[in-house]
Amino acid sequence: RKMEKKKENIFRKLARWFVRGCFGLKFEEKWFGKREQEKKEITFKNGVPDDSELIVSPGRQIFNRFMERKFAVFSVIVVILMFLVVFIVPHTPYMAKYSDSFTETTQQNLPPTLSLMSVPSKLKDNIKMIDSYSSFTVGLSNDGEVFVWGVGRLGASGINIKDIPDEVKNTKIAYVAAGYDHIIAIGEDGKLYGWGSNRFGQYGKKDPNEPEAEEELDVESELAESDPLETETEEAALGDTAEDAVSADAAKMVDSNNIQAIPDAVLNGLDVNEIKKVTCGYQASAILMKDGTLYLWGNRNAYKKMEELMKQAETMPIVDVDFMLNDVVAIPETRTSVITGNRTRSRATKKWIEQYHLVRTHFSAATKAVEMAEFLGDRKINEVRTTANGMCILLDDGNIAFMGDFPADVVEVPKLLEGEYFTDIEAGTYHFSGLTNLGHVYSFGGDHYHQAEAPDVDGVGKIFAGSLQSYAVDGNGKLLDKWGQSGYIFGTDEAGANIFERVIAGGRITMTVGAVAVIIEIIIGVSIGLMAGFFGGWVDIFLMRVAEVFSSIPLIPFMLILSSLLTQVNISPEGRLYMIMVILGVLGWPGFAHITRAQVLVARESEYVTAAQAMGVSPRRIAYKHILPNIVSVILVNMTLSFAASMQTETSLSFLGFGVNYPQPSWGNMLARASNATAALNFWWQWVFTASILILTTVCINTIGDTLRDVMDPKSTNDK
Repeated sequence: RKMEKKKENIFRKLARWFVRGCFGLKFEEKWFGKREQEKKEITFKNGVPDDSELIVSPGRQIFNRFMERKFAVFSVIVVILMFLVVFIVPHTPYMAKYSDSFTETTQQNLPPTLSLMSVPSKLKDNIKMIDSYSSFTVGLSNDGEVFVWGVGRLGASGINIKDIPDEVKNTKIAYVAAGYDHIIAIGEDGKLYGWGSNRFGQYGKKDPNEPEAEEELDVESELAESDPLETETEEAALGDTAEDAVSADAAKMVDSNNIQAIPDAVLNGLDVNEIKKVTCGYQASAILMKDGTLYLWGNRNAYKKMEELMKQAETMPIVDVDFMLNDVVAIPETRTSVITGNRTRSRATKKWIEQYHLVRTHFSAATKAVEMAEFLGDRKINEVRTTANGMCILLDDGNIAFMGDFPADVVEVPKLLEGEYFTDIEAGTYHFSGLTNLGHVYSFGGDHYHQAEAPDVDGVGKIFAGSLQSYAVDGNGKLLDKWGQSGYIFGTDEAGANIFERVIAGGRITMTVGAVAVIIEIIIGVSIGLMAGFFGGWVDIFLMRVAEVFSSIPLIPFMLILSSLLTQVNISPEGRLYMIMVILGVLGWPGFAHITRAQVLVARESEYVTAAQAMGVSPRRIAYKHILPNIVSVILVNMTLSFAASMQTETSLSFLGFGVNYPQPSWGNMLARASNATAALNFWWQWVFTASILILTTVCINTIGDTLRDVMDPKSTNDK
């Protein structure tokens, strides 16, 4: 007679293993029932079962013992998932545009969030305006109510820009605009309101008689003299001395070479019906009137030609104005040029040449740039919209053109239908979104955050562009669609890079270093251990003395000294990485040599070795073909433990600045932010997630190694 049992479905088996690993044997039996011993076939002879096939192999015994330990199974799942994530995800579309050296000023030090496009429900059906320059967005309803979403916390200053002042809440607002670290609003009565940071007079003035004002200004001057891209962290550490929110006409005056003061005409109130545009930039603000008058104020060091532009604007009316990262650009009344206050006189023609005088119709460098006058002909410029380093001009015939610099990962300008032309252009930090006369929406320009991938949407009456987002609205102010960057699951670092992406890329480097180092250790250590243990005598003595010499070298101090010497040598990041792998492997092999030698000393006295010697088998074949396979379990256990140790060593070196260096990510140099007190307290996400993943990974790897050692040892106390 025969009794057969159908094999368990592979998916059910995997589910069973997962439940056992995460919840234990009790829940496995509860959800899947008690598991019977699988039998391919049981035969009976004379009524007695022939159970010779029920004998479980040593490998099966080890596997069964391992599976009984739920935390060990959980550790295997974690380590496998970690390897899959760090080695596969970088090759998927999710990280197709990842770059180690990527920086983004407007996204520095953002906490974990997915709210960058979370338009408030009260605003979704009643939108009048939306504006954004950095990590927060301000919106205005047709009823004059102001809304703010995104990340409102400004560094470590304690200011939350989402805390709209009561004075603004109680006033009907006509215009709003968002800058890098501030928001300004114009009431229906023409009064200016502002909140956020006011360090450089973004929306108000300070009293020079205040005791702390002079002292604060000295610090501000030092910060302003540096590159504005590098001051955010320092400003956050110093804190912000501005009030959370003030009405601008309530503040007083202070003059400074670093600050262009807000005009008195703005403080005294403007005729809201005569305002044409309100806009903000990096710590600066501007208001353009319908008669061409331009009011401009804020950080002079961020926009060094601000004063020269204002002098030009005094001699000619302005029809449009916008902020780049380091320039304020304006369209004069002639509408035939773009002025920035930065111009040079041609030696040949004795005419003034504007900073941006070359125009091209596409982003590609292959597109020939032509002079503005030649390109325009009889056409005029209607409006200008700027990104961080470039701009788009919209002509009176609906065509567009570009000036300045643009990122490499751009989406080119789409080819429009016959008779189709642009009626409106809006710009974010790197991208543009345009609306055509046929109601079609197109996005083009920088696409690192997928902000230039506009969906198909009908019935659009108006478009708005945030820093890294775009919004399509119908004629009644109802939000139809939105696209772009929604947030960062792990936040961003001091350079504005996505920490989640850098954790994945850093994990790949850290795990690769650990794996390669262990392979080198095994190759050297096992070979030397086999020779020392098998041959004995002077070979054993010599090799073990060599191992002791290598063991006596202090790894961390040795690496620190070597790294200091290598700073004087021109070595590539890849070369430095290879060097770390080799050094960790070359200095770490003595452990494997000692363990292998000890196991070989025991195994060489076994009967199968004696039999092989009697048969004339060569010593090399005995060592590698007979002894090594019998001690591989011990090597496997120590390989697992050494892998985790190598990862920790690389992390320690990178943390101290002597391993993998920025911008290459590794879990070690990402943890270095914890050494800064300000970052450790105020920007906790920059090291907590990395530390947690590192701890989880190394603990799980060590757990696997310890469990393997227990289940492979028949004398283990757990199996007695």
